[in-house]
Amino acid sequence: MDFLKILEEYREKVFDKLIEEIPQKEPADHYKILMEYPLRKGKYLRPFLVLSTNEMFGGDADKAINTAVAMQLSEEWILIHDDIEDDSDIRRGKPALHKIYGIPIAVNAGDALYLIMMNVLRKNREILGDDMTFEIIDIMYNSLERTAAGQYLEIYWTENVKEDFSDGDFYNIVEGKTCLYSIITPMILGAKIAGVDAEMTKFIQPFGDAIGKAFQIQDDVLNLTGDEKIYGKEIAGDIREGKLTLIFADVIRKCTASEKKKVIEIYRKKRTDKTDDDVRYVLNLMKKYKSIDYAREKANEFANKAREIFTGATADINNDSKNVLLNLIDFIITRKV
Repeated sequence: MDFLKILEEYREKVFDKLIEEIPQKEPADHYKILMEYPLRKGKYLRPFLVLSTNEMFGGDADKAINTAVAMQLSEEWILIHDDIEDDSDIRRGKPALHKIYGIPIAVNAGDALYLIMMNVLRKNREILGDDMTFEIIDIMYNSLERTAAGQYLEIYWTENVKEDFSDGDFYNIVEGKTCLYSIITPMILGAKIAGVDAEMTKFIQPFGDAIGKAFQIQDDVLNLTGDEKIYGKEIAGDIREGKLTLIFADVIRKCTASEKKKVIEIYRKKRTDKTDDDVRYVLNLMKKYKSIDYAREKANEFANKAREIFTGATADINNDSKNVLLNLIDFIITRKV
C-alpha cells in the first residue's frame, strides 16, 4: 500500500474545502498571500488522522471535515511563524513566506490564518451542536497551548545552547510540539466526533507519544541526509538554525571535550554567521560518532512500540481505515518527505 497515495486521497477531501474558507476579497494581495502556503500543499497528516480515526471508529466523515480543515489550517499559520522564528529559507520546496514578503506581512498572514481556523471550528455548531463544538475547541486550545510552550523551550535552548542537552530534554520538547499536536490531538478529535467512549481511546496517548517521537526523529534524520528536492526543506538546515535534536544530544555526549566546545561555539553563532565549514564540521562529527544511526535506531524502537500498542488496542476492529493507520507506522520510518 502506497501511503503517500493514501495521504493524497485524504488531502483532496480536505484541500478544496480549506481553500473555500480563505476569503477572496479586498485587499486582494492580502488574501493572495494567505493562499501561499496552502497552495503548496503539505502532507496533510493531521487532517488524515482526524478523518481516518473517525472512520475507523465508525464515524461520519462529513461531521469531521470541518475539524480536519481546522487542523490543517493550524499547520499553515504555525509554519509561517515557525519559519520566522527559525529564519528558515525554504518551506515545501519554495522560499519561506517571510523571505518573499518580509517579516511584518508574514506575521500578519499567520495571524489571519489563525482567525480563519477559529471560524472553521465555530462552524462546527451547524453540524455537531454547541456542546461538541466547544469541546473540540477546548481540545484544540489545550494542544496548541502545550505546543507553544514546547516551542518556547526549543527557542530558548537553541538561543542559549543548553550544553548538557539530553535525550530527555529532546523528548520534553517533542511531547508537546509533535506527539500531542501532530498525532494525539487529531486522533482524539476524530474519535470524539465518532462518539467513541473515552475508555476505547486510552491507547491514543501512548500510541501518539511513541509514533510522534518516531516521526520527529525521522524528520531530524532527513534534515541531515535527505534529498532537498524531495524533502522540500534545506538540508542540514537544523545545524544552521542551531536546532537541538536527539542527534545533537548524542554527539555532544560522545565527542571529546575539545570537539564539544567547538560544536557549542558553532551552535551559538547566528545562522547568518555560520559557514559551510562550520556545518560540515558538525555533520562530520555526527557521522563519526554514529549519532544519525543512533537516532534511526530510536525512531525504529518507537515505531515498533507504537505498532504493538495500536494492534493490541484495536484487535477487535477490522476495517480499511484501521489498516491505513497501520500503514502510517511504516511510512513514518521509511519516508523521504
